[in-house]
Amino acid sequence: MTARLQKVLNYAKQGIRRGFLHVFMGSTLINVVSAIAALLLPNVLVPAQFGLLNVPDTFIGYVMLFNGLGIAGAFLRYCAVGDDPREKKAYFLFGLRFGLVSDAVLIAAGGVLFFALYRAGIYRGASQQETKLEFELLGALALTPVAKFLLDSLTNYFRGVQANKQYGRLSVVYTVAFALLPLGFAFFLRIWGIVPGRYLGYLAALAVGFCMLRALPAFRCRAAVLRREDKIGIVKYGVNQMFASLFSQIMPLVEMTIVNWFVLDNVRRGEFRISTLLPSMLQVLTLSVIVFVFPYFAKHYADGAWVWQKSRKLYLALAAGMAVLIPLGMLLTPWLLRIFYPGYDSPETIRVMCVFWAAYGVNAAFKATTGNILAALGEVKFNLVVTFFASVAQGVFCYLLVSRFALDGAAWGLLIAYSAYSLAGMVYLRYYCKKLIRAQAAFAHESDGEESDEP
Repeated sequence: MTARLQKVLNYAKQGIRRGFLHVFMGSTLINVVSAIAALLLPNVLVPAQFGLLNVPDTFIGYVMLFNGLGIAGAFLRYCAVGDDPREKKAYFLFGLRFGLVSDAVLIAAGGVLFFALYRAGIYRGASQQETKLEFELLGALALTPVAKFLLDSLTNYFRGVQANKQYGRLSVVYTVAFALLPLGFAFFLRIWGIVPGRYLGYLAALAVGFCMLRALPAFRCRAAVLRREDKIGIVKYGVNQMFASLFSQIMPLVEMTIVNWFVLDNVRRGEFRISTLLPSMLQVLTLSVIVFVFPYFAKHYADGAWVWQKSRKLYLALAAGMAVLIPLGMLLTPWLLRIFYPGYDSPETIRVMCVFWAAYGVNAAFKATTGNILAALGEVKFNLVVTFFASVAQGVFCYLLVSRFALDGAAWGLLIAYSAYSLAGMVYLRYYCKKLIRAQAAFAHESDGEESDEP
């Protein structure tokens, strides 16, 4: 017993030295502050205003899927592999330029597309006045993808060079500012307070982030000159990863789009939005762990035995956490709605939120974990193919369920889609690790044969 306790303490000390405490505690504070903001914002806005945010947030969410053409995510891998800080800085600076230009094109194209949908009669609103307000909010929040790209670039660079303390501090600043500033401005300006609150939250985080970046020893060196092949390589990796995660992240957006199509009442849209807020925070726990372990999986991308052993431990740990949090969330749902969301307390909202606890729990423990591990290994083909088919199936399935069962159908559709992907993903990860093990064994056998042939 004493030896086991000592082993646990040794693991804890190693984690603290490597910065896991900063990453995890930062993410824990993110959960707490985000939960407080989520509890208060629906009570600051009336239900109809809270539901009115659905359309601009959903459309901006689609643009975010292509944010920077995925190059911010590539920093995690390209800045983790290799030891030359000059090369890492070069990748970061090139990625910033490439991503900003990409976002400018995406925002312009997105605006033209949204206007075309409206003119063609495909986009529907409850009234002309509400439609006008949705357009104005969307225009005011149009630069959100640019701010998010810059923030993601900073956080991923910090994680790539294992600057965990800087990552943790930036995460805390961003969360506190982004959660509390929109809340404070909305208290005085109602729905229009969301706009300056969000932008100022991003601005505060970016100011702190760039100051820490300039002070980082690894960033003070002169950037290397990248070859054309290097630039093409990071762009291709970013685009591949973008598409791999695109079909996964698009599931909730497709679901929200279908709900917006069938449910024009903004009060009911607000109820649906409420039912996803707290359950979706389960994913933050997984992301905080994944962000920490991603560089280690990237470094062991060819070691199948190591990858599968660590993956199993990760699955078991996250599944154990979700086994506690999911039932607890379901039990507390009626109480949470009654105390904090009295304007949204209805049997339908309770039912839908309970299903979402299960759906986002499955995503947090298995689906998101598998996708990120495969991404760290550089295996993007599976993510592309399976998530594409899963997303199409989920869209069709969700359409049929929502048309028949309204909000309940949307929640069950997401749960089924997440569960199917999780099962397929874990089976494929096991197959991929076995393939790596066989490749290692074959390479070792060939090396032994060459040595024995030497005179």
